Amino acid sequence: ADQERWHHAHGSKYVWCTHGDARVCYAPGSFLQANTEAYNALLLSMRRDVPSGSAVSELHAGAGAIGLSLAACEKLNGNEDETSTFSLRCVEIVEAARET
Repeated sequence: ADQERWHHAHGSKYVWCTHGDARVCYAPGSFLQANTEAYNALLLSMRRDVPSGSAVSELHAGAGAIGLSLAACEKLNGNEDETSTFSLRCVEIVEAARET
């Protein structure tokens, strides 16, 4: 239903933002934090509190910025290899948010 209200008229169809170490793609119907500086500070704090090798489920994930930020941090810290146990599941029910 949301997608029926959006009509791409000009420019890029998606917006890419960097959150922590992750590049995240947003569609027009996706939720995006208005205060990027505060949001990135929150993500940094979360990355310190989530142990390496965790199994993460992000509910109402939208574009998955939180989970993708955690996954990117795991990879950049050299913790993601063939034996890594880190896993990410993003759950979203809003069709426009799932598009990306």
